[in-house]
Amino acid sequence: MKIMPTCLSCILAIRALEIERISSNSAEAIAVFRDVLNTVSLYTGPHIELALSATMSFRRLKTGIGHPYTREYKERMYRMSAEAAKGVRDLIESAETPGDALKIALVASALATRLEPGPHVLVSPVEPPTSVEVIGARLGRDDSNEVLKRVRTGMTVFFVTGSIGELPFDELLLEILGDEYNVRTVVFVRGSEFQDFVTIEDVEYTRLENVADQIVNIGSDAATIMREEVAQFYERLKEADLVIVKGLLQTLYIYNNPLSVDTLALFYTPCKVAEKVLGTPINTVNIYLRTSSEQA
Repeated sequence: MKIMPTCLSCILAIRALEIERISSNSAEAIAVFRDVLNTVSLYTGPHIELALSATMSFRRLKTGIGHPYTREYKERMYRMSAEAAKGVRDLIESAETPGDALKIALVASALATRLEPGPHVLVSPVEPPTSVEVIGARLGRDDSNEVLKRVRTGMTVFFVTGSIGELPFDELLLEILGDEYNVRTVVFVRGSEFQDFVTIEDVEYTRLENVADQIVNIGSDAATIMREEVAQFYERLKEADLVIVKGLLQTLYIYNNPLSVDTLALFYTPCKVAEKVLGTPINTVNIYLRTSSEQA
């Protein structure tokens, strides 16, 4: 899958909400949205990645009107999720085996991706997941048992972050990988703002430095690890035994552009397009592993 019309509608709706958030001048807002619309038109076609269209439209928005996700906004989002994550931590600590704890953390991290901007967010606000929601999560594709088979002492995991709101749940997962399995974790963050995704500037008010072995600034504001944008990721890819990516937008890019190593996508399926392409039912939480042999 590349771009579908409904995906463009979703991108434009998200950009409209972002413009509305920071502009009180209707004439300015209309002018900026026109620029965004023109940009999306330029990056539309049968061979254009959805992630590229999302990236370029957000860059156009930032140039025209500024940054819709301020540090204050993102820090507030992080702290709200961190509070909700305390209940999930209690759930993890009550698990009888490390395997059960890792499964809970995988579900929580995947469920938290529903916080990323998308069609479901346009309908009603979404809150950080609670421990009750994690327990009762409706799973689509669940490859957690296969993940458990592959996690081993001393392996290296590359972790590509998503939104700031889901990060506290990611930190729980990273903590378990490090403490329970002695896995080396390398976390990739963006150099500057793409939507409300984690940037290098956000690290100082999070727990990332405590739970990751290394934090890498990819030096880009791209939606994901697009080859033409983040060459250093691919230069280091030979170090990784497993790559974890967060959210639907990044999952679709990796689906179109498979990596040479095992790849784990943690995401929520919010729409019919994703359901059709990935085979994961709508409104489900997914732990989606693709092995290097499958991707070859």
